[in-house]
Amino acid sequence: MLSILIVISISISIVFSASCDGSVWQVDYSSDKCSLSSGKYTMSCPTKGNTDTCGMRLSSTSAVGQGSYSAKIKAAPGEGMNTALYLYSYGRYNDKSYAWNEIDIEILGQQISGGKTKIWTNVWTGYYTQHYQLVTVPWDASTGYHTYKIQITSSQIKWVFDGKTYRTFTYTGYSDLKSTIQQKDFQVLMALWGSNDGSWSEMGSMWNNGNSYPMYGYFKSVSIDGSSFTEDDSGEGSADPLVIV
Repeated sequence: MLSILIVISISISIVFSASCDGSVWQVDYSSDKCSLSSGKYTMSCPTKGNTDTCGMRLSSTSAVGQGSYSAKIKAAPGEGMNTALYLYSYGRYNDKSYAWNEIDIEILGQQISGGKTKIWTNVWTGYYTQHYQLVTVPWDASTGYHTYKIQITSSQIKWVFDGKTYRTFTYTGYSDLKSTIQQKDFQVLMALWGSNDGSWSEMGSMWNNGNSYPMYGYFKSVSIDGSSFTEDDSGEGSADPLVIV
């Protein structure tokens, strides 16, 4: 009887906790820190004591440009935690040894307070040139799911959260960023990670995080480049039209 229960338990684990890579996403590192169930990606940070084992990152297999990129996200709370949806120069895997472009939504756990959250929005142009802005949303990003979207038009980047535009950035004066968008040379990334070095004051250090570990970041209802992907537990998906709001 015990052996039967073990087999059943293993089977349930396989069915409901599958690998996060597939036709839509590839795992950049720490595949063991991500599970996929019914279209929901769960990323984990087991302990505050080791940033090398905290979190993971997924990169889209497709290259993208103008369009909309969104997910319903429930973020990890507290200092030192970062739950992110962003675009990065294709195939660079966060390599910053030479110029790149980047468009960010970063939910910093330290910026969650009093039922509100300050979301870090940013654009990188040239070499290490940032155009960042914290925007405040009227919810605690760690207690429920909200929709976070990067929308790129022919001239602007918009950060749209729960259907409301919180920031608009006109990029036509930045030739490198304009080229990356026009050449569809971006990659979509989702990540959970933690920091202990204190170098980013807005993010803080996990050592000061009073929440219990392990910590989790959740992503679901992910859409890429104007297509809504209905994913199964193998990471495969079919594209359906997405209505932009």
